[in-house]
Amino acid sequence: MPELPGQPLDGRRGRTGGIEQAAEGDDQERSFQPAAARTGRVLGEGVVPLRAGPAKLVHADRIAHPARPGTVRVGAAWEHRPVSAPAADRDPYRWAVFSGLFGLYFAFGVVAMSIPPIVGEVRADLGLSRGGMGLALGAWQLVYIATAPPAGRVVDRLGLRRSLAIGALVILASGLARASAGGLVGFWSAIALFGIGGPLISAGAPKVVSTWFSDEHERRFAVGAYNTAPVLGGMATLVLSNSVFMPLTGSWRLTVAFESAAMLVAVTAWLVVTRRKPPTAAMPAPG
Repeated sequence: MPELPGQPLDGRRGRTGGIEQAAEGDDQERSFQPAAARTGRVLGEGVVPLRAGPAKLVHADRIAHPARPGTVRVGAAWEHRPVSAPAADRDPYRWAVFSGLFGLYFAFGVVAMSIPPIVGEVRADLGLSRGGMGLALGAWQLVYIATAPPAGRVVDRLGLRRSLAIGALVILASGLARASAGGLVGFWSAIALFGIGGPLISAGAPKVVSTWFSDEHERRFAVGAYNTAPVLGGMATLVLSNSVFMPLTGSWRLTVAFESAAMLVAVTAWLVVTRRKPPTAAMPAPG
């Protein structure tokens, strides 16, 4: 038999062979059967009948067709897609924990924005210049830059419940210290204290979601939702400070203390909802 272009010889009296090409003679009557089909299995796609016949070489990106044994279809043999946990395996308590996390982040925004709406009253009372006020308002961001990198390690060592509670209590202390400040140094230190507690909440929040939420779509929603909490908290402070709290209390110190109490409520709720241990099925694998 003459050699055809593009068809290598298989070494048997000049006959052609190759991938998915049957040899002459009785081999042409035998259909392709991969090894998985001879054992009665096709990867991930059910069972096919056992059929006799030698296995032929098939290209790596083709697998046996489950409905028509003896044929192949194009596709990746090892194709993995994200798998979400069944609805029955999802802990319904996860939303209670998420509400506690949302509350912490909301109060985070409230305390962070407690001073800007009442800058005029604070400057007049403490005798601060514009430069001094600007220096104080930027204190917590400066400290945050230094404390954020080790915050994740602290969260891993102390656990989610304790680390987020400690961060919330530090933020609460920052708010109360602002209300009792008597000068630039004390005021700057009070605001800088926020930069120590804030990273513990920021570092722990993603881990709370990954621990309690096993469904991929729910995780995406939860991460997006809790990131809106500090924005909403700051917005509420900007709206209510001068329109409600200042007329009600008549003092910027009482206003800041009242707004800081939001964190006290939030950390109490967090400690209540996290008394229950997270489900082991949703916890990420170590390593």
